[in-house]
Amino acid sequence: MRDTKDNQAQNGDLAQFLVLPLAFNGVGWDRVYNNTEAASVASAARIVSGNSEDFTNPNAKGGIFVLDLTAFSGTGPTVQLIVEGKDPVSGGYYPILTSAVIAGAVAKTVFRVYPLLVAVANLTVQDMLPRTWRLRWVIAGTTPSLTFSVGSILIP
Repeated sequence: MRDTKDNQAQNGDLAQFLVLPLAFNGVGWDRVYNNTEAASVASAARIVSGNSEDFTNPNAKGGIFVLDLTAFSGTGPTVQLIVEGKDPVSGGYYPILTSAVIAGAVAKTVFRVYPLLVAVANLTVQDMLPRTWRLRWVIAGTTPSLTFSVGSILIP
């Protein structure tokens, strides 16, 4: 008797009919992904501005970015988050979304980049997420220390 449960095949029955959707990336073929989630910036206390590593976007059109500010100290500590794309020719970065300055207060702030959204100043942009992107943050204040993380959800 054959097992008909989803995501199961016996003796490779399904393997010969399985066709994975692929998208050409300019050099080779990438598997098409559903929403993908990542901790793009791990939670840590930060006292100076900085940026994340470069991330490769396999085939998402945009993303949701969640800045989770969990602790702060100093006089007037602030943070500003910038989503940046990378120019494939020069290797330089350009801003896609620049948040408002977030004053030192425990808060969770959500930012969105997607071509079909209505723009909302400093929170949502109607734009595409490029193949290579990163996050940058700007910290200000007198002896500031902010503990935050940024989670990313890429959306096809």
